[in-house]
Amino acid sequence: MSDWDYGDSYKRFPVERDETIALSDGSFLMARDITDGLPEFMCKADIIFTDSPWNTGNLRSFYTKAGRGLPESIEEDPFGQFYDVLFDCIGNIKPRVCYLEIGKEYLGECLNRMGKIYSKVTFYNSTYYHKKDNLCYVVQGSDKKKNWKYDGLDEEDIISRIAEDEDYSCIGDLCMGRGLVALAAAKNGKKFVGTELNPKRLAVCLERLNGLGITRIDNTDPPENKVTRLRNNLGLSRAAFSRKYNIPLRTLENWEGGVTSPPDYVISLLYQVTSMKND
Repeated sequence: MSDWDYGDSYKRFPVERDETIALSDGSFLMARDITDGLPEFMCKADIIFTDSPWNTGNLRSFYTKAGRGLPESIEEDPFGQFYDVLFDCIGNIKPRVCYLEIGKEYLGECLNRMGKIYSKVTFYNSTYYHKKDNLCYVVQGSDKKKNWKYDGLDEEDIISRIAEDEDYSCIGDLCMGRGLVALAAAKNGKKFVGTELNPKRLAVCLERLNGLGITRIDNTDPPENKVTRLRNNLGLSRAAFSRKYNIPLRTLENWEGGVTSPPDYVISLLYQVTSMKND
C-alpha cells in the first residue's frame, strides 16, 4: 500500500472526479480541480477556511500525489496562477469571512490579495500537525473586526474554534485534504461544502464523516428515480407533495419524468425529510 493511498479509504468509499457528492445532512463535496471551474454548490458557503498549497514545490506535490500533472493553464507561473484561481473562487463565493492558511514565503502576498477583497485583514501565528517547529500562519479577511484569540494555536485547533465561534450556516473549503473543516462543522451541527483535487484524500473525509453518521446519498439512481422513491417513502401523492413543499406540480412532474433534473439541494432535502420521518 502506498503512503499516497491514505489507508485505502478510497476502496471503501470510492470517489469519482467531478462527481457531486450529496450528503445526508445537506452538505456537498466534489473531487475537483478548481482550475477547471468552481462547482455551483460552493457558493452556499458564507465563510471559508482553506489550507491551499503554500508555494510552487508544494503545489507540484499536490498534483503529483493526486496522480496528475500541473494543468496547462498554470504551467507558466504555477503558484502565481494557481493563487489567481484561488482568489477568483473566493471572489465568486463572496464569503463574509475568509481564512487562508499559508507559509512564511507567501504570507505577504496572501495578505495583499486578501486586502483587495476585505477591509479588515489580520493573521494568526500557528503550527500544523501539533508540532511546535511546524510554523505557519492563518490569514483572516472580513469587513468587520474580529477579536478571536487564535494566535499560537495549531491549525486544527483554529479550525475547531472557527466552527464553534463564527456565526454561519455553511462553511466552505476549496482544498479539503482529508476533511478537518468538514469534520469540525459536522461536530457543531453545521453544513459544509468543499472541493479537493485528490479523490483518495476526499475518500478519507467521507469515511470520517460516515463515522459521525453523515452518509453519502446514493447517486446510482437517475435523479427522477430518487425523487419518486423518496416521495413514495413519505407516502405522498404528487399533488400532496407539491402542496406540502411548495414545488409547482409541473416542475415535480418534469423531475419525475426525467424531462429536467432536480437540483442537488432538493435531493439532499428529500433524504433529510425521509430520514427524520423514519427516526
